[in-house]
Amino acid sequence: MTIVGQNTSRAFTLGRYFSASTILPTPRPLTVAEKCTSRNCVLPDCRCASSEIPDKIPARNIPQIVLITFDDAVNDLNYELYAELFDNRKNPNGCPILGTFYVSHEWTDYGMVQSLYSKGHEMASHSITHSHGEKFSVSHWTKEIGGQKILHLYGGVKLEDIRGMRAPFLQVGGNSMFESLYQNNFTYDSSMPVLDNNPPFFPYTLDYNIGHECMIPPCPTKSFPGLWGGARIYLKYIL
Repeated sequence: MTIVGQNTSRAFTLGRYFSASTILPTPRPLTVAEKCTSRNCVLPDCRCASSEIPDKIPARNIPQIVLITFDDAVNDLNYELYAELFDNRKNPNGCPILGTFYVSHEWTDYGMVQSLYSKGHEMASHSITHSHGEKFSVSHWTKEIGGQKILHLYGGVKLEDIRGMRAPFLQVGGNSMFESLYQNNFTYDSSMPVLDNNPPFFPYTLDYNIGHECMIPPCPTKSFPGLWGGARIYLKYIL
């Protein structure tokens, strides 16, 4: 895990950086999600939704972690902005600052996707048609999320590097969406916002009940062991 903008598939599998004293059995996939407790869910493979710092590390020892992400098509309308934001900028440790791009298919220039990917940025799925998916079936979501294959074929992105997904408009698709993510071996979803932000939530797995308010329903009610949730912090701007 790094400080700013490192590959978020690593950030969302942050459990690998912690050790657990006990290995517990995982719940059966696609069954009704039960309440998450510290007794039935432990790192490195499971974490309850919580603002508690993993492994009880003192807050003063936690670096500021900033995830820089962008949604939608990559093309000549925004590519120069990305270059201005990232080129020749470094983290305090000298590593380049990198972002995650949730790419939708329509209007995307895959030559520019390849250029960003070659610089180390993460490419993730944002669907093909960029549609509201709250009523999509599992098969429909699979076709939409199949945009990862287009990133692979047209953008030169390694299939194993496409680990994350964000739903268009942050419109979560309920159990159907998460079942598709689970079946297609995604590592994390970055769609569900969390209102609680003082302190903010850390990433968590969907082995058990999400444990926070569902701000944009339908949210998952079933168990998806090992699939991580991004805990997007909801910010309200008052002008």
